[in-house]
Amino acid sequence: MEKALQAEPAAQSAAERIARSDRCVVVGRGFNYATAFETALKMKELAYLEAEPYSSADFRHGPIAMVETGFPAVLVAVGETMRDEMLELREAVRKRGANLVVLGDDETPAIRMTPGCLCQVACPNG
Repeated sequence: MEKALQAEPAAQSAAERIARSDRCVVVGRGFNYATAFETALKMKELAYLEAEPYSSADFRHGPIAMVETGFPAVLVAVGETMRDEMLELREAVRKRGANLVVLGDDETPAIRMTPGCLCQVACPNG
């Protein structure tokens, strides 16, 4: 709980920047795809934002082309499932200038070291 509260100011700032956009993507893989799908659904319901969920595999084959400077992208990389692939994708969207939000966990220290990321949240395990 303490870690979540510590991340609140950065999360609020990221939410405010994403809210200024009319669209974004939420990307996950494996069980994280379900989290990405639900996150995108909540963004649509609560913020009236055109948020599209993608599997990281599908996202790399076409939709990544829409990412440009300032485009909001939320990456869900919790657990070991496809962690390396998600970290590679993080770099790809960061290089394209995305406003990046990364959700990770205590087992993904690289998540906390993403230059230029709006918000990085390491969710505690357990």
